[in-house]
Amino acid sequence: MDAQAETYEEVELLVHKITHDFMRRKRISEAHYEDWQGEAALAFSLAYHSCDVSKAKFTTWLWHTIWNRLSDKLRREVPHYTTMKLNGHAERVRDHRRAIPWSPMEFLQSLSEDAGMVAKLSLSGTGSWNGKKPEDVRSTLYELLHGLGWSCDRIAESFSEIREALR
Repeated sequence: MDAQAETYEEVELLVHKITHDFMRRKRISEAHYEDWQGEAALAFSLAYHSCDVSKAKFTTWLWHTIWNRLSDKLRREVPHYTTMKLNGHAERVRDHRRAIPWSPMEFLQSLSEDAGMVAKLSLSGTGSWNGKKPEDVRSTLYELLHGLGWSCDRIAESFSEIREALR
């Protein structure tokens, strides 16, 4: 079937399946399903108007369009999901941070209760973080907090507060 013959009703189950798969893989609570499904429905419209059936089947194009659109939403709404890259300047940044005198207790007291909990979890696992990439540490913390019932927004706000406090 080509894109012009497809209607939303004909691929609606696929749109829902892709949305659920994305949310499960990214560990996003089903409580936010309507927002993510709405984004997927918009992606259907984009796919419908941009599909070139000489290059791909419409359903394949639709899958990629939805997945990419949901990934963009995740990057926009969950800023901690993406790690800033240091581009080879890691040593200089580490040396600069070591030169800044700061007290962990003062730092923790300057944070909100939520951000303080995240920072304490980070600091308490310092030895276990050795050799791990920042995005792996962040993902582990995210999974832990999400498992404790924290919403994506609550986690993102805590991570953002810590990032701002460290600047």
